[in-house]
Amino acid sequence: MRNQAVSFTIGDNVYVGLGFGVDLSEYTDFKRFDTKAMTWYDVEDTFKDMPDAKGRHGAIAFTAEVDGKTYAYIGLGYIAPNGVGRQKEYLKDFWRYDAETNTWKKLPDFPGTERRDAVAFSLGGYGFVGTGRADNAEMFKDFYRFDPKTETWSGDLGFLGGQRYGATAFVIDGAAYVCLGLSGGSPRTDVTKCTVDANGNVTWEAMQALADKPKVKQDKDYGRIPRGYAISFISNRGKDGESYAYIATGSQGPNLQTVWKYNHKKDQWHQMENIAGGSITGAVGFVVDGYGYYTTGGTSIDPTGAVSSNASSYFSNTSWRFIPDVKEDRANDYDY
Repeated sequence: MRNQAVSFTIGDNVYVGLGFGVDLSEYTDFKRFDTKAMTWYDVEDTFKDMPDAKGRHGAIAFTAEVDGKTYAYIGLGYIAPNGVGRQKEYLKDFWRYDAETNTWKKLPDFPGTERRDAVAFSLGGYGFVGTGRADNAEMFKDFYRFDPKTETWSGDLGFLGGQRYGATAFVIDGAAYVCLGLSGGSPRTDVTKCTVDANGNVTWEAMQALADKPKVKQDKDYGRIPRGYAISFISNRGKDGESYAYIATGSQGPNLQTVWKYNHKKDQWHQMENIAGGSITGAVGFVVDGYGYYTTGGTSIDPTGAVSSNASSYFSNTSWRFIPDVKEDRANDYDY
């Protein structure tokens, strides 16, 4: 059981790790989901043995290919105070994971301010990391690019969207979309598209806002989409075989059990059947065989020591698979 973990996929395996655990501490370990056997396995915890490695939650992760081999990259995040001497800490360290050898390599630190609850994605052979929050209610809208071939950072890249934390990002049809998240506790409504050309030039484009517009039928329910700490995934398991982005779960929105499908070709959102299993936040999402999944998470972000006597009630260890093309009035969730 853990909240605000990270996840990434390499080959036939999904990895889920780090996060804030049921014992109210930050974890360093990872679990591996074999998508062929559909079984979870423990991964030997080599990260904890690295000098300066720290457990954390609210971190980021993405994958990138170097010379034909896929690596995972994790970094940033937060260590919560525990009330008995451990002080809160915001992180900016950055690491590369080699799944073949189960080894870690420390890379140059993230160039921006240390932070938690940032967002990351891979596009055009690069990794992108931005937004998030730090101490004293400081929030960010800066974005930086990581080149996995040279292991160097560049930026700030001039993100068009507003400052936020707890956002989500997805990549579909050669473009990334950054959306959702919170700003001072209020859900963000802007959606920003990112593309990278053959020369590595980055372009940002504002998409339709997630808000109702008078006399426009299509977006009459868009006010229920914004939220923080949601998961997103791409699924092509609908009846038309097309790939669509989906967002689900989250916190501090008007209806957090709603699931929304995004048609990037039309820049339109459509409500699907609500998630099952109750409201959940800080989960992770991934894709297996074209289906979207979510797992872990809990009922709140950063449960405190006050709940230690019943901490398990604040965390989830269930996993759910989403079946597309089921509308709002029919069942669409299967416990897995």
